[in-house]
Amino acid sequence: MAGMTNYEGYFVKIGDCKFQSPAIKREGYTLNTRIVQVTDNQVTASGKSVIKPLPHKPTKITMEFPVMTVEEFQYYAKAFRGELTTEDEMFLTVEYYDLEKDVYKTGTFYHTDIIPHPVIYEGEFKILLDTISLVEH
Repeated sequence: MAGMTNYEGYFVKIGDCKFQSPAIKREGYTLNTRIVQVTDNQVTASGKSVIKPLPHKPTKITMEFPVMTVEEFQYYAKAFRGELTTEDEMFLTVEYYDLEKDVYKTGTFYHTDIIPHPVIYEGEFKILLDTISLVEH
């Protein structure tokens, strides 16, 4: 792809897990950098909204995966639980590709619930995960 000079073939990495087998669904991947958070939102007597933004603007990564084998799910679950890095799953070091800047960045993230669903897919027992979001501290 033109302009993606620093892209190394993966979007998200936790420990050695690059989430490539199976790969993150392209239509199910979003990267939202610099999320604005506010501490206070008031309305003045004249009706004007006054917002006080926080200085920290975290990144949020959303991922969806296709159905996967039990072994693939178990490996991904270990990454999300911090078992590949000995980190607490609420404080995971995540490396991610920032399309806007064409660089890999690293941050400390927590994730939404890991919810697997057993399914029969093409006659085989497989796992389908709910959408997972990583949110920077």
